[in-house]
Amino acid sequence: MKKIKAWVRKHKKGIIIADAAMIVVVCALLAFISTPVEVEGLQVSGSTYSTAQLSWDKAGNTAAYRVYRSEDGQDYEYLDSTADTTFTDKKLHTGNTYYYKIVARNGLRTSDIDETEAVEVVPSLDAPKLDVDTTQGEMKLSFTPVEGAAGYEIFRDGESIGQTEGTEFKDEQAEAQGGEFNYEVKAYRYKKDPVYSAASNKVGAEMYAITGFNVATTDQDLMVSWNGNDHYSTYRIYSGDEIIGETSESKFRITGFDLDTIYKLKLVAFTSDGSEQSPDISKQFKVFEEERELTVVLLVDISRSGLFGTQVRTKRDLIAEIAAVLSFSAILNNDKVGALLFSDRVEKFIPPKKGRSHLLHILREILEYEPQSDGTDIGEALRYLTGAIKKKCTAFVLSDMLDVDPAGTPRYEDALKVAVSRHDLSVIKVHDPRERSLPPVGLVHVKDAETGQARWINTSSRRTRTAYADWFTSADRQMEKLLLRHHVDSIDVATDGDYVRALMGLFEKR
Repeated sequence: MKKIKAWVRKHKKGIIIADAAMIVVVCALLAFISTPVEVEGLQVSGSTYSTAQLSWDKAGNTAAYRVYRSEDGQDYEYLDSTADTTFTDKKLHTGNTYYYKIVARNGLRTSDIDETEAVEVVPSLDAPKLDVDTTQGEMKLSFTPVEGAAGYEIFRDGESIGQTEGTEFKDEQAEAQGGEFNYEVKAYRYKKDPVYSAASNKVGAEMYAITGFNVATTDQDLMVSWNGNDHYSTYRIYSGDEIIGETSESKFRITGFDLDTIYKLKLVAFTSDGSEQSPDISKQFKVFEEERELTVVLLVDISRSGLFGTQVRTKRDLIAEIAAVLSFSAILNNDKVGALLFSDRVEKFIPPKKGRSHLLHILREILEYEPQSDGTDIGEALRYLTGAIKKKCTAFVLSDMLDVDPAGTPRYEDALKVAVSRHDLSVIKVHDPRERSLPPVGLVHVKDAETGQARWINTSSRRTRTAYADWFTSADRQMEKLLLRHHVDSIDVATDGDYVRALMGLFEKR
C-alpha cells in the first residue's frame, strides 16, 4: 500500500493533465455528434430568367448547410453544400417552378429536412417597357431589351399582331386603316414552346390615316382624290421623291402626263404646325390609251315633285336640259354615257355606251318615261349605282334632293358615303323659286304630288309662312353640310336660272 501511495504522489501531475485532455476529447465528440438547430428565415433574395438567389438565417451548432431542390414540392434531391448563408442556383429553365429547402449539418448529424420550410421560385423574364411614336406618320413601337429574351410578341387591343427579335416594330395595318389602338409587348424565351414575360405597360395611340387614295384620268389630266381627315390641314403630293403640289382640299389635279409611262404618286398629310404627319400612301399606275375614256352615269330624279314649275319650265324640264348637255359633252369626248332613272325605286337603268343613237335614246327616256311610283329615294339610286357599275365612273345626281325626314335631315347619307368611295360623284340640285317661300294669298288647298296628302294652308299667316321658309332653309343647309362632309361637289340651279354658267363653275371646281 505504501508503495502505491508513493507512486501516485510521484505521477499526480501527469494524471491531472490526462484527465483534462480526456474531457476536451469527450466535449468535442459530443459536439460533433449533436443535432444542429433547424434553418430559419429561408427566402428568395433575388431571381432572373435562369437563376435563383437564396438566403437564410445563421443556425446554431452548425458547421455547413446542405441545399436541396425539388420540381414537384415532394421529392427533394441534394444539390450542393455551403458554409455561407447564401446560395445561387444557376442554369434554371425559365417558367419552371422550383422548391428549395436548406438543412443544417454538424459533423455526422443534420437537421430534419421534413421539418424544414420550403420556398418556391419561378425564374421569369422581366417585362419590357413600351413606347409608341406616331408623329412621323408611322405607328412605331419601341421597347427596352430584356435579358435572356429570344424575341418579343406585340399585341394590339389584346390580340397578337406579330413578333420580332429586335426592340422596334411598325404596325403598318394600323397606319393604313387609322383609329385608336392599345398596345402591349411581351418578351419570350425559347422559340419552340416559348415562355412569356408579364405584359409591358399598356400604351394607347391614335393614327389619323388617309384612306381612299385614287387616281382618275381625263384627257391630259390626272385627278387625284382621297378621303380627308380633319386632323390634318395640308396635303402634299409627290411624284417619286419630287413634290408636285400642296392643297388643303381632298383632291388635286395634275395637268399633263405621258401615255404608257409608269407613275408613282405619294400623298402625305401634315398638321397645321407641321409637328405631325400622316402615314404616306402610294399608288403606282400606268396610263394606257383606252384608260383615257370616261364612263359617265346620270342619276335622274323622275319623281312627281319634278312636275312642279312656276317659271319658264318645270324642274323635270330643267333636269332634262342639263342631262342633255352632260350627255352631249360625254359623247363629244368619246366617253361612254348611261342613265339611271329613279323615283322611290330604280325605274329604269340604261347601261353606259357610246354613240349618237344611244344619246338620243337616253334623252327620249328622260323626257317621256312615266314613273311607276311617285316618291323619292335617292339612297336606293346610289346603292344601285354602286352595285351596277364596278369600275370607277363619273356620276351626276340630278334631283331636287327633297328626300328628307320631317326635320329636314337627308335620308341617304349611308348610301352616299359608299358611292363616293367608289365613284367620282357630283350633285346638281334643281329648285323652283316658289318652293322656298309662300306668297300671302289667303287660304290655299295644297296637295303633295308624291304622297298624295292634301290640306288647307292659311298663307296669310306670317307664322305659317315663316315656319315654311325656315324648314326649307334648314333642309338646304343640312344637305349642303352633308355634301361638304363627304367632299361632294354640287351646284344649285333654279328653273329660271342660267344652268350653263352654273355647270362651268362646277367643272372649274373639279
